[in-house]
Amino acid sequence: PVAIIASDGGELAWLESLAEQPPALRALLDRELSQREFLPVIDRIESVSDTEPSEWSVVTDRGRHRFRVSHADDISRQPDGGVFITDTFGMRYRIPQESALDATSRRLLDKLS
Repeated sequence: PVAIIASDGGELAWLESLAEQPPALRALLDRELSQREFLPVIDRIESVSDTEPSEWSVVTDRGRHRFRVSHADDISRQPDGGVFITDTFGMRYRIPQESALDATSRRLLDKLS
């Protein structure tokens, strides 16, 4: 799936598959996607639910966002101190340095990982 997001973080369009798009649109999207890195950076974690899948409310470099994480295995701590989080749609989010997060964000992250 591909989500096309506006600069304010709002979703403009959702495409289940690029392969199902007309050739001209698919070529345009392929060109644009190859020039961009779709990896939002989490600046702050505002809340994480206690349910499963857990619902996350975060502030990213692209604005506020909500997503769901199936289980702790979808949170991957890296040797360099970074963290990758994969939501239930397969979208990945990055925290460059866990230690740079505020105390509340670190506590919420630790709650599930």
